[in-house]
Amino acid sequence: MRKLLIVVVVLVGLLIAADRVAAVVADHEIADRVQSSYNLPSKPSVSVRGFPFLTQVASGNYDQIDLSIGQVANQGVQVDNLDAHLTGVHAPAHDLLNHDSSGITAANVSGSGTVPFSSIRSRVPQGVRLGQDGGQLKLSGTVHYLGVSIPVTAIATLGVGASGITVTPTRVSAGSGISAPASTISGQFRFVIPVPALPLHLRLNSVSVTPGGVRVTASAANVDFASGG
Repeated sequence: MRKLLIVVVVLVGLLIAADRVAAVVADHEIADRVQSSYNLPSKPSVSVRGFPFLTQVASGNYDQIDLSIGQVANQGVQVDNLDAHLTGVHAPAHDLLNHDSSGITAANVSGSGTVPFSSIRSRVPQGVRLGQDGGQLKLSGTVHYLGVSIPVTAIATLGVGASGITVTPTRVSAGSGISAPASTISGQFRFVIPVPALPLHLRLNSVSVTPGGVRVTASAANVDFASGG
């Protein structure tokens, strides 16, 4: 009986070890597929959730895969600390081992990252200064109207547009006792922060101001790795 118990314990230990080894191999291969499919400058960190893992490998279906992608950048604007969470992932073992992305899909992807203030300042219109007022952006500068320079401050509302993060002045305060049309102020203080194309076909959902910059969240559905992005 004791010998049988020892054999069972050893077999369980071997199965757990094999399960963990398979998880490490899959993490590595999935990281390679993500990097090559989306032309990332560095390999993301991958964590495949769920236990036992070997059953997921056998079926090619994974409940959740977490990615730490890091930084992506384009047009002088960057997104830092980009993380993604994939659910309903189909990744056949033969595709992973053959470095083939054609059969790899994800039902849903959610992601988040931060556009640092340095990137935002690079897109602020000339003569406009950027600050932070709690959870809001504060803009200040000078509006030229009818030959007069009018100092202006405004709280900016952030939104999601087709080209990226939209910055629209609200709660405008003008000095010098001279008023300028709201359209004049908005025209000089409104701008867009173009967000780099995000991997995994992620599209922006929401934006908010944080101490480190503008936090962005994004999502995608029915993602096909073979189509890149």
